[in-house]
Amino acid sequence: MLTEQELKLTQRYIVLTTVRKALELDYYKTEQTKYKFQPLYLEWQTHILDQISKELGQIKKVMQLKQIKISQPINDGLFSEYHFSYRGFNHSNKILNVHLRNQSYEYLKPFFSKHAYNNGQTDVE
Repeated sequence: MLTEQELKLTQRYIVLTTVRKALELDYYKTEQTKYKFQPLYLEWQTHILDQISKELGQIKKVMQLKQIKISQPINDGLFSEYHFSYRGFNHSNKILNVHLRNQSYEYLKPFFSKHAYNNGQTDVE
């Protein structure tokens, strides 16, 4: 069984990979579309993607030390099912996609705040 700390770690990993995937898709779409402020949108998205990559890197190191692996999700439209393997055990967990979207939204919300983006520095952890 995963400890409470390990469970939080896997949940954070799932949310961050979801946010990263969505932002990468948005980045691609932004590149294809012509906006007056397109360079600003791309810079902003790149900044957030960099933050996510740094945090994911730290999480992956801890997961590797604790021998926790998460497979790619299986999405049936309503739920995303994740398979975990840790210390010789296998476990699967279904997460409601709406819940995952809401968690992703809460992660991104601070990046939209008035003072979150100051000269490449964020107030977000």
